[in-house]
Amino acid sequence: IKMNVDREQQREILNLLFEHYPWRSSAVPRRISEMIEEDEGRTIGNILYLQMHGLIEPCIEITPVPVENVDEASRALGYTEEEIQNSSGIRCYDFPDRCLTLTAKGIDFLLGDNGLSSVLNSQTVKLELNSTKLIIDYFIDQSNLSEEERDSLSRKLKSVPGAVLQESLTKLLAEKIPYQAVLDALTNML
Repeated sequence: IKMNVDREQQREILNLLFEHYPWRSSAVPRRISEMIEEDEGRTIGNILYLQMHGLIEPCIEITPVPVENVDEASRALGYTEEEIQNSSGIRCYDFPDRCLTLTAKGIDFLLGDNGLSSVLNSQTVKLELNSTKLIIDYFIDQSNLSEEERDSLSRKLKSVPGAVLQESLTKLLAEKIPYQAVLDALTNML
């Protein structure tokens, strides 16, 4: 048994749903039914894939086929006699309503901007004063400055109020370090 997952059909399904969002349109189940008639395994596989990623509302449920109906169901799905004989646990699906619905995650995916998720799922990281000083000391130690220049810079920074250092370092890190580089570094570290 092979599952055919293809981005072109996934994109077609998502764009169809987006075009008719938020209204239920007869065009959606009609086109989905056509896709299923053209290639049932491919279409059901792609819908399941989109459903598993949370881009569309759950609409298909995979159900085991009763043992007495396996051969009949397999033939209806287009399997050869050899595939039927060699298979175990051929599964069928329940797809009562072919009018799929996009999720907020699906809309954000199509728009490519993460939408409200980027605002609602944001996290704030606050640097404590001791951490700020350790980070600045580390940057100074790792710099290409001479020993004399490092000592001079360290002395000057000690006269700066801690709150100013925290705010400045936080702003600098947020503006200058690409978030993907930080995520990659953290991922490699873990």
